Amino acid sequence: MLGIAITTTRRLHDLKAAAVQALADRDMALIGEQLAADRAARAQGLTDALWRRLHEQHRDLTAHIVRLTAERDAARGAAEEARAEAEEARAQLDPK
Repeated sequence: MLGIAITTTRRLHDLKAAAVQALADRDMALIGEQLAADRAARAQGLTDALWRRLHEQHRDLTAHIVRLTAERDAARGAAEEARAEAEEARAQLDPK
Protein backbone atom coordinates (compact mmCIF):
# COMPACT_ATOMS: atom_id res chain seq x y z
CA MET A 1 0.00 0.00 0.00
CA LEU A 2 2.81 2.35 0.84
CA GLY A 3 4.37 1.63 -2.56
CA ILE A 4 1.15 2.54 -4.33
CA ALA A 5 0.90 5.78 -2.34
CA ILE A 6 4.52 6.69 -3.18
CA THR A 7 4.04 5.86 -6.86
CA THR A 8 0.79 7.83 -6.97
CA THR A 9 2.44 10.78 -5.21
CA ARG A 10 5.34 10.70 -7.69
CA ARG A 11 2.96 10.55 -10.64
CA LEU A 12 0.95 13.46 -9.27
CA HIS A 13 4.17 15.38 -8.70
CA ASP A 14 5.31 14.57 -12.27
CA LEU A 15 1.92 15.59 -13.67
CA LYS A 16 2.01 18.82 -11.70
CA ALA A 17 5.54 19.53 -12.96
CA ALA A 18 4.45 18.75 -16.53
CA ALA A 19 1.43 21.04 -16.16
CA VAL A 20 3.60 23.84 -14.79
CA GLN A 21 6.06 23.33 -17.67
CA ALA A 22 3.20 23.34 -20.20
CA LEU A 23 1.89 26.62 -18.75
CA ALA A 24 5.37 28.12 -18.81
CA ASP A 25 5.82 27.01 -22.44
CA ARG A 26 2.45 28.49 -23.36
CA ASP A 27 3.30 31.77 -21.64
CA MET A 28 6.66 31.92 -23.42
CA ALA A 29 4.94 31.27 -26.76
CA LEU A 30 2.45 34.07 -26.04
CA ILE A 31 5.26 36.41 -25.06
CA GLY A 32 7.14 35.45 -28.21
CA GLU A 33 4.05 36.13 -30.33
CA GLN A 34 3.55 39.50 -28.62
CA LEU A 35 7.20 40.43 -29.17
CA ALA A 36 6.94 39.41 -32.82
CA ALA A 37 3.77 41.48 -33.20
CA ASP A 38 5.45 44.46 -31.51
CA ARG A 39 8.47 44.15 -33.81
CA ALA A 40 6.23 43.89 -36.86
CA ALA A 41 4.27 46.97 -35.79
CA ARG A 42 7.50 48.88 -35.16
CA ALA A 43 8.88 47.80 -38.53
CA GLN A 44 5.64 48.84 -40.22
CA GLY A 45 5.84 52.21 -38.47
CA LEU A 46 9.41 52.66 -39.68
CA THR A 47 8.39 51.60 -43.18
CA ASP A 48 5.54 54.11 -43.15
CA ALA A 49 7.85 56.87 -41.90
CA LEU A 50 10.47 56.05 -44.53
CA TRP A 51 7.81 55.98 -47.24
CA ARG A 52 6.49 59.40 -46.14
CA ARG A 53 10.05 60.79 -46.14
CA LEU A 54 10.71 59.34 -49.59
CA HIS A 55 7.47 60.90 -50.85
CA GLU A 56 8.47 64.28 -49.38
CA GLN A 57 11.92 64.07 -50.97
CA HIS A 58 10.37 63.13 -54.32
CA ARG A 59 8.00 66.10 -54.09
CA ASP A 60 10.86 68.45 -53.19
CA LEU A 61 13.06 67.10 -55.97
CA THR A 62 10.26 67.44 -58.51
CA ALA A 63 9.70 71.05 -57.46
CA HIS A 64 13.44 71.72 -57.74
CA ILE A 65 13.53 70.20 -61.23
CA VAL A 66 10.59 72.38 -62.27
CA ARG A 67 12.40 75.50 -60.97
CA LEU A 68 15.63 74.53 -62.74
CA THR A 69 13.76 73.84 -65.98
CA ALA A 70 12.08 77.25 -65.79
CA GLU A 71 15.44 78.95 -65.12
CA ARG A 72 17.02 77.07 -68.04
CA ASP A 73 14.20 78.04 -70.38
CA ALA A 74 14.44 81.68 -69.25
CA ALA A 75 18.21 81.63 -69.80
CA ARG A 76 17.75 80.13 -73.28
CA GLY A 77 15.18 82.80 -74.12
CA ALA A 78 17.51 85.55 -72.90
CA ALA A 79 20.41 84.05 -74.89
CA GLU A 80 18.31 83.88 -78.07
CA GLU A 81 17.18 87.46 -77.56
CA ALA A 82 20.77 88.62 -77.00
CA ARG A 83 21.88 86.72 -80.12
CA ALA A 84 19.13 88.36 -82.18
CA GLU A 85 20.09 91.80 -80.84
CA ALA A 86 23.75 91.13 -81.62
CA GLU A 87 22.92 90.11 -85.20
CA GLU A 88 20.79 93.23 -85.60
CA ALA A 89 23.61 95.40 -84.27
CA ARG A 90 26.10 93.74 -86.68
CA ALA A 91 23.71 94.29 -89.55
CA GLN A 92 23.46 97.99 -88.69
CA LEU A 93 27.23 98.36 -88.37
CA ASP A 94 28.03 96.39 -91.50
CA PRO A 95 27.13 98.52 -94.54
CA LYS A 96 26.22 96.54 -97.60
